[in-house]
Amino acid sequence: MPTLSKDGREQVALALILLRDFKRSGNLTEDFENAQEIIRLAGYLGVAEEFDALTPKIPPMEIRPR
Repeated sequence: MPTLSKDGREQVALALILLRDFKRSGNLTEDFENAQEIIRLAGYLGVAEEFDALTPKIPPMEIRPR
């Protein structure tokens, strides 16, 4: 498996944050199961540190399908 650059790891972490927001459908209350799934995925992908660093910087968003 190729290693990602720091920017690449941050992009993956951001994608996981956006996936989390998409799954919660804009609700500020977070589904615990979905949150745990995303956190485990961040760890599995090796971007847990970047995920934790970006989470407080990115406000919750409502993401609507096109």
